[in-house]
Amino acid sequence: MKPIYILLFYCITIDISLNAQSDDSYKKGLILDSLRNVYTHSIESRPAFEKHWQQQANATGDKELLAFVKIISFYGHADKSPTEVDAFFDKISTEYKEWPNLQAMGLLVCAQKYYDAYQHYEQEFVVFLELEKLMERYGPRIIVGYAYYYSKIAAVYYKFKNYKKSIELQKKGLPYTNKKWDFYNTIGVCFIELDNPDSAVYYLEKALDVAAVKKMPDITRTITLGNIGYSYYLQKRFQQAKPLIQIDLDGALSIGDKGLAAGAAIPLADIYLNEKKWDSANTLLTQAR
Repeated sequence: MKPIYILLFYCITIDISLNAQSDDSYKKGLILDSLRNVYTHSIESRPAFEKHWQQQANATGDKELLAFVKIISFYGHADKSPTEVDAFFDKISTEYKEWPNLQAMGLLVCAQKYYDAYQHYEQEFVVFLELEKLMERYGPRIIVGYAYYYSKIAAVYYKFKNYKKSIELQKKGLPYTNKKWDFYNTIGVCFIELDNPDSAVYYLEKALDVAAVKKMPDITRTITLGNIGYSYYLQKRFQQAKPLIQIDLDGALSIGDKGLAAGAAIPLADIYLNEKKWDSANTLLTQAR
């Protein structure tokens, strides 16, 4: 973590830009989103950030910055009851209409609170439906983090096995993201779950292309190859699946990711069982435990 004085210097520099660009709502949205990112990843520094931005908002009369501070402060404090989250959701929906970017940010915070703190899944979906409507109303030219929000909503639908809806949302965000590997890879996995291997391989190969062009860490390549191999495995195309899943397993072991390694070892062991290679299968099953 950066020392707090370095982070505060960074934020003061952004403050200057914030004032200079206050006439451009999208640019200001980008700056506020950058501040949100700094705040999110600097847990120990959060109180200092809140104080600094609150002081600046009061000194400049910047109502948007003041609203932003309220959102991040609500996010940063875990001791919020469901009733408080309900009230904040209503506030975001009614009082933040002139700042669509902040509405989107605040709605995501509410959804995270409902799920992470209280497992209120139905209310989480209510909030995400409002966020989706907001995105459709304003689009990527207004909403900063357009693709990011779609990926968050899509992840929830994926978690609850609504793969078609997850694909639909990811495709909306895909043209606007700089993390295309994540989108292509996840869409491919959704198509695997929907038993649509041709579409799965199509998107997974696109993920491979992105990983190569962007020179991403090799684990991205091995994960995607493993997903392609798993698609072949489900089709019982074992000879095509085996080398790809082995690459995935080797990649997982190289970074010490036991969960990822187990995910590759189990289907690979099943292939060996079908080939009556008992020792190889047993070794992999032992490794997966």
